[in-house]
Amino acid sequence: MGLKGNIYKCKRNEHIWNTFQDQYRFQFNGINNLRLFNSLIGSINPKHKEKFSKFMDYDEKYNLETRGHQTQKIKPIYDRINLDFKKGMAAPRVELGVPSS
Repeated sequence: MGLKGNIYKCKRNEHIWNTFQDQYRFQFNGINNLRLFNSLIGSINPKHKEKFSKFMDYDEKYNLETRGHQTQKIKPIYDRINLDFKKGMAAPRVELGVPSS
């Protein structure tokens, strides 16, 4: 299908019905694999569609803001963009002691 990745054996074993079964994972790193996976396989889960969309926005913002900068000057830009991205990806949480409406 064109996806480039690896298969590896997980370090942990899952105990299923009194037997231990090896678990294997497929791992496909990189933005090109992500785009290809989305176009070939995709998802119907709205949560995953939203995560994909947010990551693509992050990637575009990162590329625009770091283009033309020297490597040593990218770190502060990278840190700021990552902080914004993590805030946007965090699940909403209910604070203890705060009544819900």
